[in-house]
Amino acid sequence: MFEDQELLYGNCHFDSIKKAMSNFWAIASVIREELGDKSYYLDDYLSIILGSIGSAYTTNVAFSGEKIYTELLVVASSTCGSIVDRKSHELYNDIKKYIDDHPNNCLELNTKSELYTSQFILDYLQDIVDHFKKELIADSVNYNMPDYAISVDRLKQIVNIIGKEKVECLESAIEEAFIISPVSLILVQSIITRLAEGLCLRDPQTSKQIFQLILDLKRIRNNFINT
Repeated sequence: MFEDQELLYGNCHFDSIKKAMSNFWAIASVIREELGDKSYYLDDYLSIILGSIGSAYTTNVAFSGEKIYTELLVVASSTCGSIVDRKSHELYNDIKKYIDDHPNNCLELNTKSELYTSQFILDYLQDIVDHFKKELIADSVNYNMPDYAISVDRLKQIVNIIGKEKVECLESAIEEAFIISPVSLILVQSIITRLAEGLCLRDPQTSKQIFQLILDLKRIRNNFINT
């Protein structure tokens, strides 16, 4: 599977991307013609929507994912006894309960923090993504409030002239052409990438990497269950 690392680096379907982009231009052109002297409705709408897509991806989503992971790592470290106090964090009590409910024999603080974070963060992925999307949308709307209002009005005006069905086709074409990887997936990928990096850190006490320690713990628990 990983022999040529194709899965790791991915394989874009470039023909599909070109087809989706061509489809967008074709649909937009037809609608623009149908709007006649009201074609500026479409021009205004596309200017705002395409600008919003651009701004969403220039917020450095991948960096945000790593930052979120690091923040929860610090909270885990705090619950494990570091001098950094994160008791005021909204997830402190939940994370502490998780750690208390899953004891291990690791003595080294960084090892424990990385090990625990790699496990409990999966329980919060949905909440993290939902919160991030709400903030991103709110920031975009607040920053571009006049443009947002215009885009809503323009869309209604376009619907009144050409009908809802054709507008839905346009919106689908925009999505297929310009949103290849949604922001939420980029955020999750950056978190999982940081998680994978943490799993390779080596515990100075045992000289084992963290993924080895996790596998050891799972083996012990499985043996306990089977006895």
